[in-house]
Amino acid sequence: LICSRKDIKTVTIPETVNYIVYDAFQYCRELSSVSIPQSVESIGSFAFNGCTKLKSVYFPKSYVAIGQWMFKDCDNLKEIYLQLSNPAKVSGILETGIKKGQCTFYVPKGSGRQYEEYMFNWRESPNQDDKEIPWGEFGKIVEYDYK
Repeated sequence: LICSRKDIKTVTIPETVNYIVYDAFQYCRELSSVSIPQSVESIGSFAFNGCTKLKSVYFPKSYVAIGQWMFKDCDNLKEIYLQLSNPAKVSGILETGIKKGQCTFYVPKGSGRQYEEYMFNWRESPNQDDKEIPWGEFGKIVEYDYK
């Protein structure tokens, strides 16, 4: 999937889509919300780069391979809804350009502690050694009922 309309405001990606390619929504500056369906298996690097009004992203409860810097320069990103209970399966989201303390992560009810305790090997810049930091340093973790 690639989007050529730069004025789009919300996106609900159809169930027929399996891949969101590299820079698919790059610089769609009016985009404020994205819902990713179960059918998506992979999201390319820089997919939402420069979407300066992007505020919320909804991920499915299936595993999605996530490209680096997917949310680079998405300075207004405040809410990320993650439906997987296992933080290790979605930890790649922390290497997508999200700034520390920027987001609230909504996780399945009963999995908040797992997310808080899970330590992720994260590199803030290519010049630093890998270091372990908790998910909570990236933002607030809130349990959410996905019924």
